[in-house]
Amino acid sequence: MGPKRTIIFILALLFSLLSSSARSEEYGWGAVAIVNHPGWQVVNSSYSVDGDTLVLTSDAAPRIVSPPLNIPASSDVLEIRLTSPSDGVGALGLGFPDGSIGTKYFKLRPGKRDYRLYLGDIVKKGRIQGFVVEFHGGEKKAYRLESIRFFKPSVPELLRVFLEGFSEPDIIKVSTINSVTTPAFGPLSLMALLYMFIIILTATLVGVRLNGRKPLDKRYAVRAVVVSFFIGAVVLTVRMDYNWAEFWAQESRTLSGKSVAERIREVNGPEIGSFLMFIDFVKKSVPDGKSVAPATLPEGEQLAAMARYYLLPVKTSSKPDYLWLYNEAEVYYDPMTSSLKKNGVPIAAPVRPFKAYTANSAVYELIR
Repeated sequence: MGPKRTIIFILALLFSLLSSSARSEEYGWGAVAIVNHPGWQVVNSSYSVDGDTLVLTSDAAPRIVSPPLNIPASSDVLEIRLTSPSDGVGALGLGFPDGSIGTKYFKLRPGKRDYRLYLGDIVKKGRIQGFVVEFHGGEKKAYRLESIRFFKPSVPELLRVFLEGFSEPDIIKVSTINSVTTPAFGPLSLMALLYMFIIILTATLVGVRLNGRKPLDKRYAVRAVVVSFFIGAVVLTVRMDYNWAEFWAQESRTLSGKSVAERIREVNGPEIGSFLMFIDFVKKSVPDGKSVAPATLPEGEQLAAMARYYLLPVKTSSKPDYLWLYNEAEVYYDPMTSSLKKNGVPIAAPVRPFKAYTANSAVYELIR
């Protein structure tokens, strides 16, 4: 086989691979199937069916919980067809046979989109036994979900998923306050791609030099490496600055002109935002020099840990002067015994009511 035929054969092979669109595996569910199947659960949201769309309305984070499944790990792309009312964050959790959970986060954009997530970096060998998907977007909003499906993509589809993931900016979270993570092209990080790019570019520059029948001296080789690293650094800078630009644009849309309390509520979501407003009430209510503690939450629990920080300069102590109680209907004050009781069992005594926030949230003073 001559050189021309070899090149034609390779191009034809690549074309056949890239043009292939057949899928060997696909598992999908539409809105009607999710509502009618008794195993599916819709949590933290009211819902209705509008044609072939599941409408999720909530002031929290709507959550879809699948029934027990048995999906091959080779179906390593998940597609969610969703109309989001605003910017936000989607969270996916996959359950595996060994009891472990793989998580993936993705950025929500206003309007209708197909969110395709590459799962090969979190899916383990074996099968996917179930999943949970959650949508976070701040104040009360309506999400329109059309379908969810796992599938094994063709080569062009997989490359498209990789490109979509690579071009998406990072998600704003706690770890992005002072830094952002680098994007990935499927299983390859941006840094791995850059090193590959630098090696290929250096080899190309050297090849061009040799092809021109010019001697490859040490100076040219060093120059080729330096130029390759410089171009790689420019690519990295542009891509990471794109992340920061997207953050600034999103923050200007969602946080500009709002009070501190409104910003906290927007960033943390309505549930956490409401809790932090209560903690602000506690901080303003407790006298100077006094300490507090949660009445029921154990140390290290998420809300207790957040309260310890947001209550400062009011200190949280193991021997507090005051107790705070947030949104617990089963806990009540018994004036006959001067105690707080949960389901009839005393949990703190002697105490007396200090300041009420709502029917189920208040500050109590410990009687010394």
